Amino acid sequence: MKFLCSSLFNLLFFNAMWLLCVLGRNELLWLSVPLLAGYASLLLAAGKMQITQLLLPALVGLTVDSVMVISGLLEFNSQQFLPLWLVLLWLNFSITLGLALQWLKKHFWICAVAGAVAFPLNYSIGEQLNAVSYSAPYPLVISLMAAVWAIGLPGLYQLRLFALHMYSRPGTAPSQSRMELP
Repeated sequence: MKFLCSSLFNLLFFNAMWLLCVLGRNELLWLSVPLLAGYASLLLAAGKMQITQLLLPALVGLTVDSVMVISGLLEFNSQQFLPLWLVLLWLNFSITLGLALQWLKKHFWICAVAGAVAFPLNYSIGEQLNAVSYSAPYPLVISLMAAVWAIGLPGLYQLRLFALHMYSRPGTAPSQSRMELP
């Protein structure tokens, strides 16, 4: 159980789920949904995260993606709505924020640069794998993503911290440090 809740396992699980969702998309939901549900349930039962820490960052990511689709920047296989496999990706990422990537919360500028680079890179890989397409010029979409997630990734850590303190019983919240500016 300890290994399943570790940062190393989380990093491996995150990458495997990313591949499963992006390559398998809707055809492999029968596998990806129970895998993610089981893993999230295990972490919730072990006290490694709270439900709000799982749902709030995913909701923010899905909102950003929805705005990009509505504004005509992204398209997911001509769908009007975001696909279920993308919802799974965001839930998977929410888990990873609190485990394998938790060290980023203490390093604002590294976190901002990571957001500006990692999100556009992941979407570019997704485009190469035909999971997403850009409905606007590539440089525009990538630049907007970089700007949004340079602010958004550090913001997700603050949201997780808010959720932790807002929904914990008084005096029982685990000690977590705020993101520090140099």
